[in-house]
Amino acid sequence: HPPLAKLGMVLGMKIFSENAFGWRIIQALLGTGAVFLIYLISKELFKDKLLAILAAAIFSLDGLALVMSRIGMNDTYMLFFMLLSLYFFIKERDFWSAMGFGLALASKWSVIWVIPIFFILWLRRKTKFKLSILWFLLLPFSIYLLTYLPMFLTGHGLDIWWGMQKQMWWYHTGLRATHPYTSSWWSWPLLIRPIYLYTSSEIGGMVSRIYAFGNPFVFWFGLVSVVVGSIYSYLEKNKNLAFVVFAYLIFFIPWAASPRIMFLYHYLPSIPFLAIAISYILRRNSKLIFPFLVISFSSFVYFYPHFAGLNIPIWLDKSYYWFSSWR
Repeated sequence: HPPLAKLGMVLGMKIFSENAFGWRIIQALLGTGAVFLIYLISKELFKDKLLAILAAAIFSLDGLALVMSRIGMNDTYMLFFMLLSLYFFIKERDFWSAMGFGLALASKWSVIWVIPIFFILWLRRKTKFKLSILWFLLLPFSIYLLTYLPMFLTGHGLDIWWGMQKQMWWYHTGLRATHPYTSSWWSWPLLIRPIYLYTSSEIGGMVSRIYAFGNPFVFWFGLVSVVVGSIYSYLEKNKNLAFVVFAYLIFFIPWAASPRIMFLYHYLPSIPFLAIAISYILRRNSKLIFPFLVISFSSFVYFYPHFAGLNIPIWLDKSYYWFSSWR
């Protein structure tokens, strides 16, 4: 992957020393920032403050989003900067949107699927400035290249840089591997196969684990909300709702064509739009708001030890495996 997330971890360690807190604090802050950006994007799309608050709250109750913002990986970096770029694009602040896109691209290549989303938003604009296209042609690549500055300053040239890009491409398009926690793209909304990231030995009847695992009620109700939202958007010609459904789908459907092994965390960029779809359905059916939030919050608290690696009794740990594929 490109180096921005690694540079972010270096920054955290420079400030807080080389420990787990140091290399994880930056993405924890970005994960928190993603909650606020979901609020801003929702409010901008639907002009509904309560809907926006619901969307942000629902995202914050999802376990996969929490887990991926607490470990040393690049997914939350890409997620935050993608949402930042999308928000500025909706606001027609194209310079800042291009900056955010460049930072997201320098975190993980899979952010390219935001480009069709930009295109749809651009078509909906009343005025289409050529200057905005120029920003996106210049800034993202410049930012991407600048993130390799530490490499260039240590005597490596553009030939090494280009070789690294080819190696990344070959890895993602030619990797032939197996893994016990791999899963197919179509299974992610159903939460069929989560991922163990950490497990301890059992000591005194206690165990701790970290599981990249979504909140079941957010995932499953979210899938229903996307389907119902698609129907609403078609029958009512609701372009903003159709946009949310499209954004949700574009971030994981293309994985169907991927030749490499895949994991549940590749579904992460779709979850903000899943949360927005849920919030829209809840606003249309207000009697569901309270029971949904109570059930989702209770589920979040119940699974929290599994998300955060807390030391718990083995009997509680065993209660988490509702299906054999969750082991």
